[in-house]
Amino acid sequence: MNGSPPESDSGSAKPTAEEGAGNAWLTGHTPAAWSPRPLCVIGLAGGVGSGKSTVGAMFRDLGACVVESDEIGRHVLCTDEVRRTLREWWGDSVFGPDGLPDRARIAGRVFDDPDQRRRLEQLLHPLIGRERRRRMDEARRRPGVTAIVIDAPLLFEAGLDRECDAIVFVEAPESARRRRVATQRGWSEDDWSRREAAQLPVEQKRRRADYVCVNDADLETLRRKVQDIFSQIVSRYRGSESGACPTPAAERETPGDISL
Repeated sequence: MNGSPPESDSGSAKPTAEEGAGNAWLTGHTPAAWSPRPLCVIGLAGGVGSGKSTVGAMFRDLGACVVESDEIGRHVLCTDEVRRTLREWWGDSVFGPDGLPDRARIAGRVFDDPDQRRRLEQLLHPLIGRERRRRMDEARRRPGVTAIVIDAPLLFEAGLDRECDAIVFVEAPESARRRRVATQRGWSEDDWSRREAAQLPVEQKRRRADYVCVNDADLETLRRKVQDIFSQIVSRYRGSESGACPTPAAERETPGDISL
């Protein structure tokens, strides 16, 4: 465990809407104010291909409800309302042979066109935000759920960190991240670079996190780190007087100092 705290990022400028846009049209992030909650909310952050989904699955094994923005985005894209609107805008060109919206084709339409991207975001963001809140509210009512985890590529850019009691940054070497997305997602070097550039720099994400989980070994090593971090977060949360973190992660002057 590292004893030295990451540098404070209080003076760094946040990206503009265009700089942080990237794949926001698929995640539907909208800023939301923090409020007390009966379950600890953990935000997952990291660079492209760092292994956030793997860490999220390990949190799920520990009883957490993982709310994945990408999965919600895929769900919303296939709703009747969105499919009708996409067909009105772009016809059959953004649909696959199965009649469902094709994410890659839609990305090709909007990635380099700010106007088209904004139009799509205006359609998707309210729907995705509503579904995310519904899932979080449902988790709070389910017995046995130990925490809520928000897995969102644009956690900081969208202000979702303000809904979290703790932020976990998943760190992995750049070479491993590039290799992972090439193997698992079929991305080219250019695909990786464009998406990485569309997000907040990983150094800033790391400085703004409360915990750093280094993903540079085997799965069992990673699992032990995740269990340790989860135990610390839940213990701190339950030990607070109010039952929730007194100050949300996004408003703390100095980030945490825990690196595993």
